[in-house]
Amino acid sequence: MDKPSSSSPKKKKTRGVTALLRFIAKLPDGEKYQIDFDPDTFQPIGQYAAKFKSYLSFIARSKVSINEKQWKKISDKLKDVLWDDITCKFTCPTDKEFRKHWFVYMGERLKQFKTLLSNVYIFGKGDKHGNTTPFEKYKFIKEEDWDLFVQTRQKEDFQEKRLKGKTHASKNIHPHILSRGGYEKLRATVMEERRKKVIEEAKGDESLMVDPPELKRYEAWLMARQKPSGNFTSEATNLVASKIGELVEKNTQGTIVFEGRDDILTVALGINEHPGRIRTAPRGVGFKKFYGKSSRSTLGGVSQDDLLAHLQALEQKMNIDFQHKLQKHLQQQRTELQQQMQKEMQEERAQIQQGMKLLQQMQLELRSERPKEMFIKEHVESVGTSTNGSCSKVMTTEDLTKKMDASEDYLKKINNLKENSFSLDLDHETSELSVFIDRVDLNELTSGIKWLSTSILSLWCT
Repeated sequence: MDKPSSSSPKKKKTRGVTALLRFIAKLPDGEKYQIDFDPDTFQPIGQYAAKFKSYLSFIARSKVSINEKQWKKISDKLKDVLWDDITCKFTCPTDKEFRKHWFVYMGERLKQFKTLLSNVYIFGKGDKHGNTTPFEKYKFIKEEDWDLFVQTRQKEDFQEKRLKGKTHASKNIHPHILSRGGYEKLRATVMEERRKKVIEEAKGDESLMVDPPELKRYEAWLMARQKPSGNFTSEATNLVASKIGELVEKNTQGTIVFEGRDDILTVALGINEHPGRIRTAPRGVGFKKFYGKSSRSTLGGVSQDDLLAHLQALEQKMNIDFQHKLQKHLQQQRTELQQQMQKEMQEERAQIQQGMKLLQQMQLELRSERPKEMFIKEHVESVGTSTNGSCSKVMTTEDLTKKMDASEDYLKKINNLKENSFSLDLDHETSELSVFIDRVDLNELTSGIKWLSTSILSLWCT
């Protein structure tokens, strides 16, 4: 019998259900694969981590009908059967939160599996082997279940849902090229490479063998979208990569600091994290688990310490604004009060001036009347004898009154005077002298400061 030719093509090693079943079959009866889990994220750790997740996906697809519409509505009895099957193969924690976490994961894997069946065998041209039905590859699918599944997927309501899903998927402008292991596998691979690099550079010097830096979130996000050629999966991702480079440089220079959820990736994308999940983080990891617990409880994503500091700053600003407004109000009231006082003082001053004017008029009238009365009285009492014997006759009271009226007529004409002096004509008996009054004296006479008796002048000129 001829030996097979050495040039015969080797059968390609397959992965999938067959390989997984072989892995499970190797396990001796009564034994389990030992797996450690992260206490915060429930993610498996160690060499069997990927196998654990693959087995959960297989259990969900093979034990639950593809015609089950909602995963959360499967019976508790079936859930117990599924979990018993898992815990018989792997060591798992017994708490309910752990079980709930991985049941959600299995539901997502079943949904993803049904989408794959639809795209390949119903709306597509079949798999790469030319099969138009899944029976060859997925032997656990029964023919009657498949016929019902096809009918359901071809209905109008599902077609509308499918179109909506395609529209939503088309909005993903940053598609990743991660393998089945996701970010966990990427992070593990990168960290292993970094550890090897540290060992190589240390060259046996244990003092240089330090832990490599952890993979930053923006680094993982970029690696998940970078092709082997170095290019990114989309132009939008290329722009984000440039933005990340600028932010990293500014952060290194100390011109900008990133804290908490407002890190480099969030700022570069310009989109806040979705509540309940964090980009590049495993499923079930929320803000508290990923960013760490705040110094105090948070409200709306802001720590109470930050909130208190913000309120104190706001209170200080309000106090300053209030003081400015109060000073402005008081200044306005002070100005209005000063204006009111000035107005009242002006009114009082006007009243005083008016009163003074009236008083001056009264004084002028009194002074113009007083010479008549006093001079007439004195002249009548002393009319018996002339002081110097030069008077030819004694003037009567009637004549003196006429003289006083004449002087008043002169005073009335002073306002129209244009010369520097005024000629006063006296009705004199023995002398022909003329009397001139200077303008300054005339102003004093008209203002009432001084008064003039023309009768006395007449006597002096006699």
